[in-house]
Amino acid sequence: MGLYINQKGKWLGGQPNAKKGEMVVHTVRKTWFDIRYYYANMIDYFRVLMGVVALAVIIQAPEYKYTIASLIFGNVLLDWVDGPVARAYNQSSVMGCGWDWFGDILAQYDLAIWCVSEKSPIALFVVLFTAVEIGCGLFDFAISATSVYPEQHDEGKHPFFIVERWLTPGGTYNKLGTTCWLVNTLYPIAVLLDWNTHVIYTMAILAYLYAWHEVCQFIFIVECWTETTASFGAGIQFTRKCNDEERAALSETFNTCQRLMNITEVPVEGGPREIHWTNLYCDSQFHAQKDNIPSFPAMEKFVQNIIAENYEVDDPRHILSYGYIIGPKNGTTNQIWHHDYAAGVSNIMIPMTQDTTNNATQFVRLPGGPAKSFQDDENTPYRVDQNQSYPPPHEMFAREETSHMEVTQVISEPFSILKLMPNVIHRGIANREDYDRVLFFLSTSKASRIPDIGETTYSKVDERGNVLPNPEPAATIQVTLTVKAAAGAQVKSRGNKSKK
Repeated sequence: MGLYINQKGKWLGGQPNAKKGEMVVHTVRKTWFDIRYYYANMIDYFRVLMGVVALAVIIQAPEYKYTIASLIFGNVLLDWVDGPVARAYNQSSVMGCGWDWFGDILAQYDLAIWCVSEKSPIALFVVLFTAVEIGCGLFDFAISATSVYPEQHDEGKHPFFIVERWLTPGGTYNKLGTTCWLVNTLYPIAVLLDWNTHVIYTMAILAYLYAWHEVCQFIFIVECWTETTASFGAGIQFTRKCNDEERAALSETFNTCQRLMNITEVPVEGGPREIHWTNLYCDSQFHAQKDNIPSFPAMEKFVQNIIAENYEVDDPRHILSYGYIIGPKNGTTNQIWHHDYAAGVSNIMIPMTQDTTNNATQFVRLPGGPAKSFQDDENTPYRVDQNQSYPPPHEMFAREETSHMEVTQVISEPFSILKLMPNVIHRGIANREDYDRVLFFLSTSKASRIPDIGETTYSKVDERGNVLPNPEPAATIQVTLTVKAAAGAQVKSRGNKSKK
């Protein structure tokens, strides 16, 4: 069965009526009939059955308290094994996650109904906790289904979250956390079965500790929620097409640069065959020819507007560089796989010529899942060097514990605005078309400045066709452009103006 996602995040059946430039993902997915006999799913079917039977006994034969208790606690114990079984047999699935949460919610629902029907003194606590648990379950399933996982939160950001450090340091349950999870179910059972008072009081401490943890988890999920607007886990997202005014600014600026800096006027024979670029703004410096480009003010306005349009209001962006990338026709050299600059860097890319499979940017996607992003820490041992470079995808298999990866392209019409998500591993490929590929780029970061981002502006070639670095600009303006992404936000340029 073919399932697709269009640029608005809508699922489509069969062949979609996709337009050029839309972010459409086609993945052949398994149906329930393909995965119904997965071992973990069969465990969860049994858990759901136990929950239904327990509810029936609570309503029809409440005197069988130990039967009810055994069914509910048995359900919880099986929740301990379904995940490891799914991973052991490579049978993890979104449907399995749904069955797992269905079983969890039924167990908690049974406890709440049982406590209310028996008029237990802790009925209010159990009902309130059930509401929180159901909320966590629904949101957690949505996260699993969309692969939009929030980053691990900082447990120390507020004293209220200190319980996370006690039960789930590093995001994983420790022994105390696991004990609290089990006792959370046993505590109401112990009260309903009239166990020893000292045992009940001891369990109460651990149960309330776990309830505290679940409230923190609920707050965390809601606080860090991220909506998807295009393809789930997309490495490059289509946002919209440029309007006529924007096209004119991009084209006029490039044509002027071409005339002033010879960025593409090179001999066909012996010309550069590697991807090269010219920066209009880079590392707090405008290009020396800025004052000779009449359309430059329109370009600055466009850059500021496009940032405000593509980033959230609580995600202030700082401009690192913008300019043009040129992929010479009949190119021979691919870029190495890399991410740009540092963590949190995101690019806006606007192809000004036709993108095809012979020249469009490639990025790495994990099989059937999100685009591959780097982790800026010691957990990325295959980093080639400190310049954000990576080996080919087939050399990442062992580290990613997979036997295959997807190398993906987004093909778009000229003047489509594409957003490269932060930290995605990607590369430009040699342009095998018979025309130069021209692309406008805009790099932004959460950090106000990244020291020595290492950009070299290419604008000339020697007599042998080798690309030469651009000479030192004759005049620069030291500025920092900080753009807050609010619709219609006021964007200000501040800094020390100086001339050399």
